[in-house]
Amino acid sequence: MKVISIINLKGGVGKTYTAYNIAYELQKRGKTVLLLDNDKQGNLSKAAGAYKAAGKCAVAKALLGEYKNPLKELITEHPQYNNVDIITANMSLMSAVWTMAGSSGSQINAYDKLIHTPITNLDLPFPDDINDYYDYMIIDNPPDIAFNVIAALKITDEVRSE
Repeated sequence: MKVISIINLKGGVGKTYTAYNIAYELQKRGKTVLLLDNDKQGNLSKAAGAYKAAGKCAVAKALLGEYKNPLKELITEHPQYNNVDIITANMSLMSAVWTMAGSSGSQINAYDKLIHTPITNLDLPFPDDINDYYDYMIIDNPPDIAFNVIAALKITDEVRSE
């Protein structure tokens, strides 16, 4: 899986729009795409029709290691595009980032652990881990450098500054 992060320290420059459109074009070409909404505003989740304002979001659970089976607990299928899934965000991501700031820093590897977590006990045709299932992961980052952004950059193969 190739991981692409969309990042810029200025807000309102089209990061979410770029991430969503890259995913759309890739799925049109038959590629499987996992979107990761790494921004507490959840705009990518909203664009994908998967936003939930209440409760702890999937990306916060991923950062804090609060999951057992990443596909079942964290990944939501896109309602319109078969080859696009999303790990959603909402304002609960802010508290997860604060929790990370008060920890020993081991969560910097949280996304790396996520994409290499074995997938077990599923009646689905998935390979060993997320990294082997998706062709691309597109990460929409917030306009800051917090622990969640550092965790995303750690697994990123290519950075697009939009």
